[in-house]
Parts: sequence; structure tokens; C-alpha cells
Amino acid sequence: MRLALFAIVLTFGCAEAPIINVEDLAIPTAVPHGKEDNFLSDSAREYLVEGEAIIRLDEDDADLAESTRLRKVKRLIPFKQIAVTWFLNAWIAPKDAKDPNAKYGGFNALTKNASLDDLDIRQLDATTYAFTVRQQIGGPEDLLSKLPTFDNGDGTWSFDLTIGVPTNEEMKNLTVGDEWFRQKPWDKFNPSAVNADQLDTIELTLTRQPRSLDAWPEYERLFQDGKVTIAIHLGWDYHTKAHLQESKQLFHWLVKEGYSAPVGDYEQLNRTSGPFQRTITARDRSVSVEVSLFWGKPGTNTDTDTDAGGRQLKKDMIRSLETKEVIVYSGHSGPFWGFSLANWKKTDEGELDDNEIATLSLPSYYQVILTEGCETYALGNAFYANPAKSSRTNLDIITTTTYSTSMDGDPVKDFLTAIAGTSDSGAHVPVTYGDLMRDLDWNTWDTAMYGVHGIDDNPHLHPYAEPEHFCSPCMSDWDCGSSWNANFCLNLGTDGQFCAAECTGDDGCPDGYTCAAVARNNTLSGRACVPESFSCTHNTKPSKKVIVNEILADPANDSTGDQNGDGWYDPVEDEFIELVNPSSKSVDLSGWTLADDTKVRFVFPQGSTLAGHSAAVVFGGGDVSALEYTGALLFVAHQGLRLANVGDTIILRTRKDAIVDRVVFGAEANHDRSLVRQSEGQKNAAFIQHPGVSASPGTLSDGTPF
Repeated sequence: MRLALFAIVLTFGCAEAPIINVEDLAIPTAVPHGKEDNFLSDSAREYLVEGEAIIRLDEDDADLAESTRLRKVKRLIPFKQIAVTWFLNAWIAPKDAKDPNAKYGGFNALTKNASLDDLDIRQLDATTYAFTVRQQIGGPEDLLSKLPTFDNGDGTWSFDLTIGVPTNEEMKNLTVGDEWFRQKPWDKFNPSAVNADQLDTIELTLTRQPRSLDAWPEYERLFQDGKVTIAIHLGWDYHTKAHLQESKQLFHWLVKEGYSAPVGDYEQLNRTSGPFQRTITARDRSVSVEVSLFWGKPGTNTDTDTDAGGRQLKKDMIRSLETKEVIVYSGHSGPFWGFSLANWKKTDEGELDDNEIATLSLPSYYQVILTEGCETYALGNAFYANPAKSSRTNLDIITTTTYSTSMDGDPVKDFLTAIAGTSDSGAHVPVTYGDLMRDLDWNTWDTAMYGVHGIDDNPHLHPYAEPEHFCSPCMSDWDCGSSWNANFCLNLGTDGQFCAAECTGDDGCPDGYTCAAVARNNTLSGRACVPESFSCTHNTKPSKKVIVNEILADPANDSTGDQNGDGWYDPVEDEFIELVNPSSKSVDLSGWTLADDTKVRFVFPQGSTLAGHSAAVVFGGGDVSALEYTGALLFVAHQGLRLANVGDTIILRTRKDAIVDRVVFGAEANHDRSLVRQSEGQKNAAFIQHPGVSASPGTLSDGTPF
């Protein structure tokens, strides 16, 4: 349970990107060693929710033909999906102390828009039909420990949700700004304030969803024409008129960052002044960066207190979404809402609702959007519902799952730095989305839990990497190609020092290379492309004669954490690594070693023979005799395994130091349960969080022998 700190290779503060002097740092060391989705966050994750919902037709419909009734049901299902989404969101969403339903739920989670498909329709009687409702939600990593759920033991959790029962005609009212869910008693839903005959209960199951790999923005697409256009829109703020403060802060910050202002001072700036401009160098290309700033300025045609001002602010926002490459919104928002650009207390104008986004004439080219407001998570799906963005390959959108710091300009500054930040020399410094999410989360006064959607197709290799220099001998970073902050010198242990570049996934590396963890001063500090053999002087891939099958780095802090069976939980002694011999032949493990990113943690004693299709388990300590019934070979590393919960590497070597298997894992191991191969005993199977019980040392996941 060694808690390794994650050191960001390039860390960006609130205003400027500090330049790291490589001469001040030790040469980093390569640490020898899947999942697909569309969301990456450092503090949140996605979950899939499924259950059965009911459609009830009018009693008179019983006399209709069955085909006619079924058509009516299918027309009602999308409206019912929206209703379930609304009531689920009312329960799990964060609450303000002043909200009328402040004591109802409140788990800092949010729904995406539900699937509107006709899912498994089943007739229960002449006028009652059931169908499967399916919904994704985003919430904190520890959401399951907060929700009142029942562990089903199969990797799913169940809970009951109380929902309101608006009439079929009510559900059809989705007029923008006047939807049924904005009316009483549904708008601030709390079951205790609603008549019992207007309520129903449905059982839902919840499953953790895999994360996206970290990646870089697609800088090549942004910069390919030599110019990137950025628009910043600040929504009206009802607290302290922060839109006025933030616009002034951003004016002065942009000038400080080297942008030329279109006017002499802040007071002269307006929506028609033109952009701030700066030229940066992106590798060998000059790029003009243009930043336009929009906000409600009192006494002008964008006055937030007037109908005309609200209409103009909305029109400007739509124009930016339809014509700019990078768009920032900072202001008030919320689920089933969108962008609040004007003073809703004085005008009905200036609201750009989420369901309007699908109708906009968005461009087919690549865009990046930051929705810096409260509870903007569902806006990801709102944008992907637009035909121009439905492929998810030309839009990255950053959202929040709870309250944000819309009155603070720092998140906007961090985002702009990630898009177009430079070194002192004006050279562009790329930033991964993972680094940016950590920066944004750090700024928040409340845990906003930023995440980015749509990055599965983004680059997994540093944008300015030069693979032709990989494996070139080096003494320092300067030996590894040009000075684009990309290639660097890496220690490959006894093999020597060779050039590499930062990566986030194996698919970003050239053939024959893998994306391995990198340690600097015994602290994990990212990943780099290194040869699969972990050597630049010989090419021998791991044999996988024996494989790492299960890893427990974070035993649960209760009785279920007693994995060695000695009667009590210990965070060190209950860690374990399980090996499996996938062949039918016995393997002599004598003298073989298990190491992590720091040192050898265990040496197998003489006479250790692992039979075919069987397991060996090495624990961090304790008495393991209670597990002899499993039939597995049982060992104890008396100095502990010391696995890092938030990311580590496990290397299995023969007595002659040949690598047999290498496994790299990350923060997915930090959840009170083991990581196990999805197909146990299969050499190339991916690792997943253990289904059902938290771990199964010496047996298959279901408790049966190998």
C-alpha cells in the first residue's frame, strides 16, 4: 500500500507554465511493465445505470389494436426516458443549502441524456408496458460508498429510485424554457413534498464504466492552417457580477501573456473590438492565436438586464460555436439547462438551452470546448447529438459534475495555457488532458470534478515527439533531437541511457515499443515509449510462460481486506500478486523474482515448481495457511510487496533475469479491490476491477479452483 505521488512532467499553474530545467533533474528511469470509453477525469468516473420503467396508456386504449397500442408506447418511451433522467438527476445531483430539496439525495453526480432507443419493450397487461431504461451518470470515484446500494456480487449494485409520475400529456411538453420538469411539483423534486399517488419506485442497477486513456488535444488539427481562433463567453453572474470582474482579469492576463489587445484599455473593449492576438511557434510552424472576449457590458447592446442584450449575447455565443475552433463558456449552467448569458431575473432572453445545441449549424472541423459552469456534464451528449459532432471525432468538450468556480478566471487561464501556452522562448508546450483536469480540479473551491468527453481518437504520443531518435544513446535531453520539449533521455537500467518520448498508451508508440511507466527519484512521473524488450540493445519480448493474473495493491480497510486469511486486516500484509501457469507443463520458479518500479520484492525459493494450469500467490506478509485449501502455491514476501495504490509496475523475471511478464497499472487499483485479467489465465487479456467479491487469491474470480 505504498502511496506513490503522481508528479506531472509539465505542471501548469494558474497563470503561467513554469519551465523545467532538465539539468536540475535526475535522468528519469523507465519502469518496466485496456479500456475504451469517451470520458476522462482525474476525480470522477462514469457509471452505467439500467432498470425497468413503466408506460401506462389510458384505459380507453385497451380497445385499440395491439399494433396501435405498441406505436403509442414507442412514441411515449423517449418522453419517459427523459422523465427518469430528470428524477434520477434530482436525487444524485449536488445541492446548495438554499435549495428547497437540499436534504434530498445530493451525491455530487449528474446524468447524461438518456438513450432514447426502444429497449426491450414488454407488455404486462392491455395498457401497461415495461421497457429497459439505460442512463450514464458521472460522479465521484467513491460514489458507490455514498449511495444506498446493494452489492449484487457480480460487479453491479442495485438501488431503488423514487420518481414522479407526470401524465403522458405532461411529459410531451418540452417547449424550450417551459418544459414540464420546470413546473411544480417537479422542478425542485423531493418525494416528501409530492402526493403519494404521483410517485412510483423503480429498481436500478449500477455498473462502473471504464475510463478513456489520457491523451493530448489534437494540436495538429488546431494549428494546421497557421491560425487558431478562440472565443471566451462569460455568463451573467447573480452573486457578485463576476462576469465583470472576470472579463477585466482576462483582459489584463492576456496582455501579460504577450497578446496584443485590440484597444488601449479594458473600458474601451466591446464585442466588436476584435481579437487579442499573439504568434506562437508550434514545432516548426508559426501559429497566430486569436482570442475574442464576450460578456454583458452594462449600458451597451450586450446589457444583461435587457431583452436586446440577452438576444445579442446568445447570438454571439451561437456564432462562436458555429465559426470558432476553441470556445470557452464561464458562467451559470445546470442539468437540463445550458448557458445563461443574461440576467434571467429581468429578461427571458439570453438562454441557450441544451436541447437547442443539436439544431445549431456546428462545423465539421475539430473544436475544443470548455463549459466552465455548474453541473455541465450532460452538455457532452447535447453537443454530440448535433449531426456535425455525432462521430465524436471532431469535438473534445470539458464539463463539470458539480459546482465550479465560474466567478474565478483561473480555470479559463489554465485552459488557455493548455491550448496555446508557451515556454519563455515562445515555443508551444503541449499539455495532456489528464494534466489539465488536475489543474482545473485544483482551482475549485468545491470539488467540481472536471472531465473531458470525446478523446478516444486523440493522440497518445507527445505531439512533437521524434520517433526516429528513439533508442539513440544519450547523456542528456539535448542529445535526443530538437528542442521541442518532446524527446528526453531515459534510463533503461543496465541497458544504459537512451532517447524516448512521453506517451499515454501503447497505440501511440511505434511498432515494437510499449508505453511504460517512468519514475523520477522513485516517484512515478508519467509514461514513455520504450522497446517491448525493455532494451535498446537486444530485442527479446516477455515470454509470458507464466503470467501475472491478479494484483491487490489496496486491501479494503475492513474484514473483507483480510485476504491472506490470518484473521485481521493489514494494509501491507494483505497485498498480493497472483501468478498463473497458462500451459499444461510445470514451470520451475526457483530463483525467479518479482519486482516493482523500485526494487526486487520477492525471490522464489529453491524447489518452487508451479504445475500446469495452476496458481501461485505471493502475499505482503502474515500467516497464509488458511488458504491452503485453494491448492495454489503460497508465499510471503517478508519485507512486503509495497505496491503503490495509484500506479505501479510488476515485473516477473527468471533467475537469468529474462522478463517473463510485465504489468503496469494505475489509479484503478486504488478502490479496495484487486485487478484481475478479464479472461483469467489468458496471456493478453486486459485487467479489470475484480467482479463480485473484492479479490480471489489462489482461485478464479468465482471462487472455483484453476
